[in-house]
Amino acid sequence: MNQVAPANVLPPVQDVIVVGAGPAGLAVARELGHRHSVSALVVDKSAAPAVSWRNRYDNFRLNTNGFLSHLPGQRIPLRSGRWPTREDMVGYFDSYVRRQNITLALGCEVNRIDRARKGWRADTSRGDICAPAIVLATGRYRTPAIPPWPGLSGFTGDVVHSAEFRNAWPFRGRKVLVVGAGNSAADIAVQLSDAGAGKVWLAVRTPPHLVRRAIGPIPSDVFLELFARVPARLVDPVIARLN
Repeated sequence: MNQVAPANVLPPVQDVIVVGAGPAGLAVARELGHRHSVSALVVDKSAAPAVSWRNRYDNFRLNTNGFLSHLPGQRIPLRSGRWPTREDMVGYFDSYVRRQNITLALGCEVNRIDRARKGWRADTSRGDICAPAIVLATGRYRTPAIPPWPGLSGFTGDVVHSAEFRNAWPFRGRKVLVVGAGNSAADIAVQLSDAGAGKVWLAVRTPPHLVRRAIGPIPSDVFLELFARVPARLVDPVIARLN
């Protein structure tokens, strides 16, 4: 069984502190314990692990197939299918914490980190914690940002960051500009179109490289794994034909 640190008391000294209970933080804690016999305390200011995945939009599905998208030591259940849903991934991460015996300190915000005599000291909302090593696994996308575009303050429509998008229903019959062509943008644009938005534009800075999610019954990322060590000059013509 996994361990959850007491609500108000944390041991003042740890072997390793991992800041962030997202997939990266959970994977690091698991590998430290299973491969190196080093115990790690995973701290996160949220009330649950992998909280960003819990806040994904309603019809979210993983854009890579579940068989290749697991964390170390535990596969995503086959019952989740080729493209796991938000609920599938949340259940998987919760199971991962339990089965991999990961110790969590939730509701614990790290205010700052300073060097200490024997390593590092983390100033947290639940007191100071010291450790020889601290791993930062907070992620690069944890803080949604909307660029300060000229004229934005005078725009009378709705500006919604993808992190706040839940479903396409509020946009039925409306004209929508989706800025970007990453996985979230492309997926949201399709949902808007399918749900009856009046018109959907996709604005991109440079032409995106689009790949089919699956080629027949085979997910495209299977081919990408096979082609990973093949020179691009040989792979590009094949990809162009498959598209």
